[in-house]
Amino acid sequence: KKRTMKIEPIFNQILDELPDYTIIKDFDVLFNPNYKIDVLRIMTASGKKKPFGVIWPGNYDNEKLIYADNSYVDYKVYDINQYDILCVI
Repeated sequence: KKRTMKIEPIFNQILDELPDYTIIKDFDVLFNPNYKIDVLRIMTASGKKKPFGVIWPGNYDNEKLIYADNSYVDYKVYDINQYDILCVI
């Protein structure tokens, strides 16, 4: 529970140390279902403070970002229309 509360501040702290427009990849640990966080919400909020991009570790299909296969516990589907993001394919 403590880790969940610390994820967003730590993400922002790390992001602050990186140059603007850094590309982030390999952030799969954030999808751990035990954290119960909205990864895209954290990233869009952080992106308003400092510009950065991500290489999505999943798939894009019909305006949805998909992480993992639906047979895995960390499977998650994000409707991009619910977030202030731009997807470049």
